[in-house]
Amino acid sequence: MSLRMVMLVLMAALALPARAGDQAVDRLAGALLDSALGEARAAAPAPGRALFGQVLASPAFVGQAVGPLDVFVRVADGLRKPRDARRTLEQAVQGLQPAADFLGTRFARPSGQVSGRRYAVVLLSSDIDREQLAFSEVLALLDACEDGGFSGWKPDLPVFCAANVRAPACNTWEVLLVNLAHPEARDGKAWLAHGIGYRLLNAVANRLLACGAFGPVPPWLQQGLADELDIAVHGQAWVAGAESSEYSWSQGGWRSVGWEGFLPQGAAPPPPVYQPPPPMSVKAQKHVSDDGWIVRADSATRHWSRLAADLPSAEPPSLRRAAAARDYTPRDRAYGRLVLHLLLQPQGRPADVPDLLESLDVRPPPVPGGIRAGEALTVVVARALGGVPELDALEAETLEQQLVAARRPEVIDALRQSGAAPLLALRDHREQSGWLYHQMQYDARTRQRIFDIIVQSEQVQQLREWEVLGAALDRAAAATLGCSKSYPKDETRLAEALAAFRDALAR
Repeated sequence: MSLRMVMLVLMAALALPARAGDQAVDRLAGALLDSALGEARAAAPAPGRALFGQVLASPAFVGQAVGPLDVFVRVADGLRKPRDARRTLEQAVQGLQPAADFLGTRFARPSGQVSGRRYAVVLLSSDIDREQLAFSEVLALLDACEDGGFSGWKPDLPVFCAANVRAPACNTWEVLLVNLAHPEARDGKAWLAHGIGYRLLNAVANRLLACGAFGPVPPWLQQGLADELDIAVHGQAWVAGAESSEYSWSQGGWRSVGWEGFLPQGAAPPPPVYQPPPPMSVKAQKHVSDDGWIVRADSATRHWSRLAADLPSAEPPSLRRAAAARDYTPRDRAYGRLVLHLLLQPQGRPADVPDLLESLDVRPPPVPGGIRAGEALTVVVARALGGVPELDALEAETLEQQLVAARRPEVIDALRQSGAAPLLALRDHREQSGWLYHQMQYDARTRQRIFDIIVQSEQVQQLREWEVLGAALDRAAAATLGCSKSYPKDETRLAEALAAFRDALAR
């Protein structure tokens, strides 16, 4: 085993993200720079956007633009023959064309979270167990370039780490890396035709939800939006299970841990995960499981008939219940697809109600104080619903009222003892952060403690608001499913269903 492979294995064993200046990552990145740039490496820019672009433009890769996407294939490892790399590039471009067309049409503004940006899709074929390191080398260079401020993914989120080294695909805010030699990607035609497009659209959905508006993202929204974009482009959801498979599929629920004890112990909420929703777990079986929530072909109709049949059950699908318990199941994911499908339709949307994707596709201006200037995510979604008075009432609460509702009187006392009583009268997290920014009397530790209270109080406030939004969406979805027991395939029935959805939201 070579020294490079030993270092890679050690990094994977530690399961830690790389740190700036990590020798193992530097060696892997340096190997790629030597291969791609040769003697020109001496004059190369410092790690960052420019260096990564220069490497992709080198003879070590073949590439082609398709709409807002720049697609590259590394000529190495399983694709070391240039003709194989070019053939893979042609197939990838063909498979990504529908996603490129969708992004170019749906996000056509000059500037935004998605609009006005280009995305690099980099394909490699590296069997890590056979000491093929092209994937790890590109990942290491991307890690170093993120240390140089490439897309802003680091320091909050990892690039080079054990999970990504052995993943079929991983991404930052502007780059998607795909390892075509991974067992999950070995059905090459399907991955090139759909799987890569889904991964790209998942990254787009994550950027929309995480980089503009502010606040925790419930899994039904993240999963539902990623799946809905995927179905809009490819006709069905990639993450669902195929009927003619030798496997059965299952997926456990998702549960949030640690939110309620967020203030006294100073514990932060669970870190955000901006990766694809966990795939359905695979278990080898002789027969296919008849689980209607994961049949891929049924995703095109958003499992409409089955959801309609579940309405009279003892526990019908409910986003309000999921938000209250922070417990999400495969049925919630199917339900989220349906809700997002109805919400994103332009037909029947009042002129004064904003489009959700356009509202999320906004770059908030910087504000002093350290908090992103974006609107609360719950507020953005509520506006796309046409307004929710119950949520407006929660948004009108001061920080003191929010802490009382969260049953944290000791935090109120701590803020008053710190001389931060004026903060308790403010409502918006951006106002609160701005107030703290102008207080020069605090030492670094006290300032950080107050800042954490602002951030975590806003997050818990939004968790209360997701229950309110869930109730509104449950009401609208129930009215829609009651209007039509099966997916409305003609324009007239679809218009009637959308009218029922919007009428229920307006009540």
